[in-house]
Amino acid sequence: MKNEISIGRAGELLAASIVETFGYRTALCQQQGLDMILIDGNDYYKCEVKATKTLSKDKVKRYAFTTSTGTKPKKPIDHNDVDIICLVALDIRKCWFIKANKDVKIRTNVGLQRMINNEEAEQLSQVIEDLRSEKCGKR
Repeated sequence: MKNEISIGRAGELLAASIVETFGYRTALCQQQGLDMILIDGNDYYKCEVKATKTLSKDKVKRYAFTTSTGTKPKKPIDHNDVDIICLVALDIRKCWFIKANKDVKIRTNVGLQRMINNEEAEQLSQVIEDLRSEKCGKR
């Protein structure tokens, strides 16, 4: 359990530092189901961070993230509770940003090459743009 906590905490700190380099402000939270507030001007986005320190143990080169809450039964992260899910690969120090929505599964996989080649700033910007569009009723 202690190892999971340190992995989670490292993921939150790395995610916050990466997001800050893109010009956003962040506030880390110590709450179940909410790890970080992302601040863009007057807009606030609730963010859940999920981290792993290595590739999955199977033969496929991918990162496997548990994008759920609870124990038994596990439930996918609720898009009513958070806006953004940030998946962090600690070994390569990269983030993958997704909009929390009803299609989020209990597990989310991201291939190694996709993670390495991810343009994090563009991806986060697109997620925020999508969230803004939804708020304004444009989608």
